[in-house]
Amino acid sequence: MRKFITLTVFLFCQNVFCQEYYFDIFLEYAVKNNKTDMFLLNSSYEDYLFYCYNNGGEFKGEIDDHKNNIIHHYSLKNINNSIEFKYLYSEIDTKRLEYKKAPCTIETEKYQVKQNEIDSLNQSFEIIEFTNKRKKRIYQTIYINMVKLVESKSLPSFAYGYFKDYSKCKIIDLPRGYIPSLISTETVNKDKNQIKLIQKKKINTILSIKPEDIKYN
Repeated sequence: MRKFITLTVFLFCQNVFCQEYYFDIFLEYAVKNNKTDMFLLNSSYEDYLFYCYNNGGEFKGEIDDHKNNIIHHYSLKNINNSIEFKYLYSEIDTKRLEYKKAPCTIETEKYQVKQNEIDSLNQSFEIIEFTNKRKKRIYQTIYINMVKLVESKSLPSFAYGYFKDYSKCKIIDLPRGYIPSLISTETVNKDKNQIKLIQKKKINTILSIKPEDIKYN
């Protein structure tokens, strides 16, 4: 994965007008089963992001346009240590729309959150989920380390995939301009899972497509 980070610049035009998706931050996370999640962010806007994932050795990605509730799907290839983005299709993000309208289903009384500001650049959270509202027995504990990225507006929308239920139900208030550097989960059965930031770099990338090439699935 270390070589799969040189980004090719494209221009993206949406509908009748040309809309460019600009990215200046690249993040890579190690997740379970030796797979990785990658994100391209715009540090000045939280309206969209590019999410890339390893799907059984095949890299796929999508522009999640939160403002317009549209997802643009891509396939990605590593050619001479440079990523080639191939536009596939677009779709209305109906799942996100439905999720935004749906009520919170988490029993918030079962949770306890501890926040620790380590220094001006680092914060940590401990989210304890109990088996019931009396909070006598712990079901699982989630440890989150967060590091200040830049003066960014990219959170909490960037962390939407990792913490969407916790954010929606007001269990945790994520600090703006910070990104997760480590997310560790341990259940009462000692089952463990970890998501770790392994790469962070500045980039200068614009993704685009001609209006006549856009196709909806």
